[in-house]
Amino acid sequence: MTWKPRHEAHAIERVRVLFAFREPVPAKVVSRSSAEITAKFSELGFNSVEPVEGSVATIKLQPNAAPEREPAARNGLVMRRHKDSVIAEEVGFRDLVYGYMTTTYGRWEAMRRRLDEVLLPALDHVIDIVELDSMKLEYWDSFIFEGDPSKADISDLLAFVDPSIPEDVLRGSSAWHSHSGWFEGEEPFPVLINRNLDMVDRKDNEGRTVRALGVYTLVEKRSSADALDIGSARSSLDEMHNRSLLLFGNTISAEYREQLGIDLEAYK
Repeated sequence: MTWKPRHEAHAIERVRVLFAFREPVPAKVVSRSSAEITAKFSELGFNSVEPVEGSVATIKLQPNAAPEREPAARNGLVMRRHKDSVIAEEVGFRDLVYGYMTTTYGRWEAMRRRLDEVLLPALDHVIDIVELDSMKLEYWDSFIFEGDPSKADISDLLAFVDPSIPEDVLRGSSAWHSHSGWFEGEEPFPVLINRNLDMVDRKDNEGRTVRALGVYTLVEKRSSADALDIGSARSSLDEMHNRSLLLFGNTISAEYREQLGIDLEAYK
């Protein structure tokens, strides 16, 4: 039996890009910066655009009374595209973070073009107003074992395995998890790397129990004393994608890299 990637051309279930700010963006600025995009949400393929609550809940002080937390005000907008009644794509413009998520990923070049349509122009409009605290690029990949879950040997799929996990577990006797993370690069902009492996049982579309390996990769560029440069967001995203793909490619075996069309030399 073999492992089957999520899709024929790739194993990606979901991708997310997040730009987090150092301080909340005023509601009027959020609305103004995203106006050109949200005004043509239908033309861009989205089903809806709706107001959402902001990220920051304020504290109200009253005489002779304990502080009260006020509910977060509506201070953002979100566009959503649905496929089979499930969210397939989402763009959010919130006071502390602008972000994009899709479950219909094709290739990076196509996603970059999509980001240039639905997210990055709004980021350009706040470049002189707020400072960028971090940039995140997250991938969720998955593989399904075609066979008895108790015989889901991971050795053919992964390039290496965590030596602390018992051999019988790696051969399929039970679920397991292996999470790791580290920092790369130098100050003032350290890069956080996460690579999480989660072997779990779940139901397939026909209700059968199958063994699945989830691979989560995170590349997060962080600020320190200095804020990140919003103007270089596009080039930073390309660099983060290359690092993410290199990380994922080095995680799986050469056989599966070839099956998915991953050439590691192109991303070094």
